[in-house]
Amino acid sequence: MASLSVRRWRQLALWLHVTTSVGWMAQALALCVLLTTSLTTPDRDVAVAATSMAQVLDGRLLAPLANASAFTGFMLAAATGWGFFRYRWVLVKFVITLVQLHLGIFVLGSALADSAAAATTGGRGPAVPLAVGSALMAGAIAFQAWVSVAKPWSTTRWMPADRRQVAGTAPR
Repeated sequence: MASLSVRRWRQLALWLHVTTSVGWMAQALALCVLLTTSLTTPDRDVAVAATSMAQVLDGRLLAPLANASAFTGFMLAAATGWGFFRYRWVLVKFVITLVQLHLGIFVLGSALADSAAAATTGGRGPAVPLAVGSALMAGAIAFQAWVSVAKPWSTTRWMPADRRQVAGTAPR
């Protein structure tokens, strides 16, 4: 009975991780579209609306989904045999996630506010780097999805020597 509940917990955690990660990537793409619209439209009202909506999406959807994705990923790494530092692919995902969270929290939020303010006066503000950054964010999340499926790299030196075989992803 205990193994059944552990398996269900892992399935639920993995489902939450995948769902929130897909949501995070979708919101990054939505920000890219909105910021690109703001940059390319000749209509100032459309530019203001697009930039303002990007700011709302960032605060109400992207940030919570990013944090939930990171939390569930950290939880899966901590509570399963994958660990944080045993496999290079997990370590790569961990580092990319920390960088994205840092940039999203400390750079994206304030830059979106600056961009929205600039759009109201007819300027661009930092919208160009934000559009590029949001596209890169979506690309990094897509890369992390590939890494999760392909598991392309071997174990790290922190993996105990007696366990240095690559864990399978499906029953044998």
